[in-house]
Amino acid sequence: MGMVSQERVNVEIGRASVLCVTSLMYEGFPRVITQAAANYTPVLLPNVGSLESIGDSNWTIKYDSGLTNLVATLNSIPM
Repeated sequence: MGMVSQERVNVEIGRASVLCVTSLMYEGFPRVITQAAANYTPVLLPNVGSLESIGDSNWTIKYDSGLTNLVATLNSIPM
């Protein structure tokens, strides 16, 4: 998509069934997580680095890092 306005970001995140955070790095708290929460979009988070410490809630789903685990978690979500 390239650079888009904040309004467009909110529209696209709001349209999504789920937001997958697929980071392999030890990040802080990516802004996209709060954007998804503000738009009531569930977030899949890997159990890695600081992302692991984000509390469980009704909008986060944790998975063990790795593509196979991500796919299995996605397949287990009723949509």
